[in-house]
Amino acid sequence: MAESLELFTEIAAMRNQLEDVSAVTAALLRAGSGSFVADTMAYLIKDEVARLIFLLSDGKVSQAEIVATLKERGIRGGSSRGVSERLGVLTHDHHLLSLDHRTGNRKVYRKTEVARVLQIERKLSKAGLA
Repeated sequence: MAESLELFTEIAAMRNQLEDVSAVTAALLRAGSGSFVADTMAYLIKDEVARLIFLLSDGKVSQAEIVATLKERGIRGGSSRGVSERLGVLTHDHHLLSLDHRTGNRKVYRKTEVARVLQIERKLSKAGLA
């Protein structure tokens, strides 16, 4: 029983440290994000397919479902190849999305902490693009 209390105390301390690291990271990201946000927003404003992929990526919808949604909407560039290429850019160049999980052939992406801290979705919404 004493070990359980000790373990809970250690976990609570680790959680506090993680929250502190997250807060510092968010502050640093916001402080040095000027041109990064401008470049990212320019990309998302210019590329409708990339913008829609970003907005649809919620940790639940698979890459194949995103392709299907874009095809249903008649969006040019929404092919499997086009979506895959843009996912690479959104993941590796802009750090807005991350592979959340795979189930069989399904790849599911989610927005990253970078996207959340920099409020990319909110900025798109304010620009009337979300």
